[in-house]
Amino acid sequence: MMYFGVAALVVASIGVQSANAITPYLISGFLESNYISDDSSFDFLKHAGATNGNGIYYNSESKTYYYRGQVDNNIIYANRCWQIMGTTTDGAVKFIYNGFPSGSETCENMDNDSAALLDISYGAANNGSYVESNAKAKLEAWFADNLKDYADDFADVIYCNDTNYADTHKRITEDGKPTFICAEEHQLTVENGKLTYPIAMMSADELMFSGAGYGVAPSDGEGYYADTGKFQTLTQQSANKMFYNNSKHYMNRSSGTNYSANIRPVIAIASDSAYILGGSGTKLDPYRLKVIPPVPHQVGSLDDSLQIDDDIDSALFGERVTFTIDKNRKVKNITFTDETGEPVTVDLIIIDEENGKYAFTMPDHDVYLNVEYEDGAPSNPATFDASGISVLLLASCAIVFGLIIRTNSMRKN
Repeated sequence: MMYFGVAALVVASIGVQSANAITPYLISGFLESNYISDDSSFDFLKHAGATNGNGIYYNSESKTYYYRGQVDNNIIYANRCWQIMGTTTDGAVKFIYNGFPSGSETCENMDNDSAALLDISYGAANNGSYVESNAKAKLEAWFADNLKDYADDFADVIYCNDTNYADTHKRITEDGKPTFICAEEHQLTVENGKLTYPIAMMSADELMFSGAGYGVAPSDGEGYYADTGKFQTLTQQSANKMFYNNSKHYMNRSSGTNYSANIRPVIAIASDSAYILGGSGTKLDPYRLKVIPPVPHQVGSLDDSLQIDDDIDSALFGERVTFTIDKNRKVKNITFTDETGEPVTVDLIIIDEENGKYAFTMPDHDVYLNVEYEDGAPSNPATFDASGISVLLLASCAIVFGLIIRTNSMRKN
């Protein structure tokens, strides 16, 4: 399935007031539809840049999509700024914390909203275990104070605390071969008891995928979105050292597990629930994240004269629902309401007005349809079909078949 950012097609139509429709779309689908290439040609020891990756890429080993380089991946969620990292091997999208919006809903000139995340020593014993670390205690305390009310939104995904430093040293510092695959003994999840909450930090592998070279500052034109000062990673580099992002704009190893650096929380949301609600991803115009679980909502009618097909009584958020009304009668008004009769706003699509063919995008709640005709007589039954096709895909065909409008009614002059 293809996904597109914003359905902004408007076609003139007599008697219909039209406006641009901004329709939410899945982040995972957007990444899949907009990736540039796979990452097999990159030199990961070097920084991301014009010839070494700058955009969205596909990793064939893990079958995931991710952002790399200096990209517009800023997003607001829970009144905080984050950056989209990419999809995971276990069906989610990861986000890394990037600060608190200061004065407006932008991600420029951000403040860190908690000193609890600043200058924290990793603080584990020589084995580098995150489970035993000071960093884990500090991060989970921050989660309890700031994000616990959103806990139901989060997916319990794998965070990788690779403590096999003989392997990580060779993989990261010598070979430049990062991986999204995590051996079972290094996996951190709530389910396996190693995390209290579904939150942790970025691994050195993920930092390298984001575009960070190792041990050398970037040249002009090089850089990576995760470069926001010095911060800890989950990956052990040697007997008492961890990989971290330093203030000189590259990845290095710390001077020891007691070395202090900032903590950047990482969360994950299920791929089928993480939607973008507009924005362009820049710091001045960040995406807006909305979490919408894939729960079917009822499609019905408050008008006794409207009948819905027996096998079509619900649809998922974002699905296209089509309906047919009497083509021989002049439509005065089409209204959409909730179960109480209160008007609701939907994206109405005129497919074939002459033959009474219409559609709408299913919102994240139940919706009921009523049709009023110019002759004032009761409406004829309408039949429905939930196709499961995103309205954003339909937009490409709308030049021929109709228009997208943002309204809760359609009135004819």
